[in-house]
Amino acid sequence: MSLYEKGATASESAEMMQAKGYRRTEAACGLRRRKLAKDESGPARPKVERKRSPNRSLEELMADQAQRFKEKEARHKQKRGWRIDMPDDGPYGLMVFGDPHVDDDGCDIEHLAYCLEWANSRDRVHAVNVGDLTNNWVGRLGRLYAHQHTTDDEGEELMRWLVSAAPWLWIILGNHDKWGPLAGAICRDADVLGVSHGAKFHIWSGENCVKVDCRHTHKGHSQYTPNFAQVKQNYRGSDCDVIIAGHTHTSAVTQIRNGVADQISLCIRVGAFKRYDEYADQLGFDDESLGPAALVVIRPDRQGADRAVCFHDLDAGEAFLDAMVNQWQSE
Repeated sequence: MSLYEKGATASESAEMMQAKGYRRTEAACGLRRRKLAKDESGPARPKVERKRSPNRSLEELMADQAQRFKEKEARHKQKRGWRIDMPDDGPYGLMVFGDPHVDDDGCDIEHLAYCLEWANSRDRVHAVNVGDLTNNWVGRLGRLYAHQHTTDDEGEELMRWLVSAAPWLWIILGNHDKWGPLAGAICRDADVLGVSHGAKFHIWSGENCVKVDCRHTHKGHSQYTPNFAQVKQNYRGSDCDVIIAGHTHTSAVTQIRNGVADQISLCIRVGAFKRYDEYADQLGFDDESLGPAALVVIRPDRQGADRAVCFHDLDAGEAFLDAMVNQWQSE
């Protein structure tokens, strides 16, 4: 029984509650609530209708969460070995396009268009892209639109042109692409395989499988070796024949063998079509790019160091690919 119900006045009850450690406002509010609850002659309180919550039931929520987990697990497992089947078991080329940033003033769009035309006109050359199709500035980085003449809508138009400009084997969605849903949606509209961040691709040519680890970038950095992160994957025991990334707008090619895993990997960091930008100028970055595109000639029936060869000179790469195709056809 409360002090108020025992007959003490409101002020006396408040003083006694304060003595027990209650603040004066807490004591006054508590007494007010008790007085209203006791006084049944006061104004009638409105009644609020209690409807069933629109939220899913616990059973429905648990079942849906379990289904979402299975779907996400399936996607992650697929990214560890995305299967691609070639039409025959002969040599072919992977034309690796570096970061386009096609809406940036510093993008060499004429050279980009030339490389697209070059890849499209070769029968056994397949184009792949390591990501960052546009700048897609968001949040506080939106201020950087002041350094380019294209608007975000014009950037979308250029992105649609780029995605539809070649029969891409795949396009990696880089960090700029993942700042919004647009790049993924455009890839789906064009029926192009767009993969977030990266994946491992198992390219089958008859009974031979070439494994390619292609990401926007891999974990690891060294000021002395632009492709340190890709070489690191081989050190860690990667079973991939080719390891490719972009992101840093620098280039390097290293072929290395992991003696423990007995795996030779061609580790490539490809440059960018965005050759000039404010950030690089601000920090004084030197040009460390061998080129914005590379042709990787693959002979799937071979094992060892000559299974995959990288060329930044496209014409030299084409001559080598033609020679390997002629040799394969004559065997």
